[in-house]
Amino acid sequence: MTFRVIGQRTAIITLTFYGIICTILPTIAWLANSPWYIMLPITIFSVSLFGYYLYICTIRRIVIGANGVEYRTITKRNKMSWVDIKVVGIGFLGGIGYGKPSWIYFTTEEIAFPLLTSSNYRSDKYIIVHYRKKLRAEIIKYWMENISHIFLVDGKKRDWQNKR
Repeated sequence: MTFRVIGQRTAIITLTFYGIICTILPTIAWLANSPWYIMLPITIFSVSLFGYYLYICTIRRIVIGANGVEYRTITKRNKMSWVDIKVVGIGFLGGIGYGKPSWIYFTTEEIAFPLLTSSNYRSDKYIIVHYRKKLRAEIIKYWMENISHIFLVDGKKRDWQNKR
């Protein structure tokens, strides 16, 4: 099954915010009767910024199936088989594990979450996906071990196992 790396609600909020910003900047430059050499870079910046976030929110995908997990973009693919994956975990934003889970990660090393503030959603050793219940249900179909919960308490990493 294919999922976007970023959840639908997050994508809608992000694209709406940057869509408004990218519309306002050129409009202000136009209303101020700015010359073309000022307005052109502002317009190019705005279109580029919106295009970047459109790419982030829509193009990056993760495929979960019987063979493993695959991260896909237009130019890159990173595949991990279920045999190679050592840890599947759920991370919480804020560090102490209260509230809603923030992400699910897959790693080929026996380590806890590789980088808690990472905006890079993939490497050769891990794949990170925004948490969704449907995604977790799909993982449980194929992953027969426990899913780790990672918390940061007092700046120290602690790992508790979640029983299926």
